[in-house]
Amino acid sequence: MLNAADADSKFKADYAVKLSTVLNMMEMFVEYVNKPVKKEGILQRKLDGTVMLEDTPVPVGSLVEFWKAEKWNVGKIAQNPQTK
Repeated sequence: MLNAADADSKFKADYAVKLSTVLNMMEMFVEYVNKPVKKEGILQRKLDGTVMLEDTPVPVGSLVEFWKAEKWNVGKIAQNPQTK
């Protein structure tokens, strides 16, 4: 995809990336729907970069449901390597 030189190749590469994103979102949704809620609370980011839910560490890559902008959302815990 990075080697796309002409307009057709760039168009195909762009849609391949979009399709990959949609498929990843669908995979996350299926994982989310099949997983029961285990614990609720307020996520806290510690100075060392770990994320905690009360006294339980939440590993990077964990699927979480969160409240934002007056609606429920779902996403994965990710860590920015520059800021932790």
